Amino acid sequence: MSRYVVMFTSMCLLGIAACRPTQTTPQPLPAEPISTLELVLGEEFDEDDLVPGEVFINESELLYLESFPGQIAVEINGDLPTPCHQLEANIAAPDDQKRIFIVVFTSYKQGENCVQVLEPFEERISVPMEGQSDGIYAIWVNGENVGEFSYPR
Repeated sequence: MSRYVVMFTSMCLLGIAACRPTQTTPQPLPAEPISTLELVLGEEFDEDDLVPGEVFINESELLYLESFPGQIAVEINGDLPTPCHQLEANIAAPDDQKRIFIVVFTSYKQGENCVQVLEPFEERISVPMEGQSDGIYAIWVNGENVGEFSYPR
C-alpha cells in the first residue's frame, strides 16, 4: 500500500510542478532596429520607459483635402501587435528630390503584461506643407511609395 501512496504523491507533485507558470523575463529588442529608430526619431528610448516596436500596415492611401490652401494627409489601415502598443509616426521634411518620408511604428512599455492579439487601427496623418515650394511631391510610408501630388494644386 505504501508503494501506491509514494507513486500517487510523486504523480501529484509532478503534475503540480508541470502546471505552474514559468517566469520569463522580457528580452530587449535587438540593437539594430532600436538604433535605426533612434536615428529616425532623433532621440533615444529609455529601456525603463517606452520601447519602439513594429506595426503591420495593410493599406495606405494619399488624400488631398479640398481646402485653401490644400491639405495633404495619408490614411493608414493596419494592425498593432497588441492593444498595449501605441501608434507613432515621424514625418520628415521633403528632401531635395521632393520626397516626404513617413516612418510609422509603435511604442510600448517593456515588460507590461498584455493580451497577445492584433489590434486593428485606422489613422489619418496630416502632412505639413506650409512654406514648401511648388512642385510634385512623393509620399513614402515605411519605404513604400504611397503616391504623388502636385503642390499647390
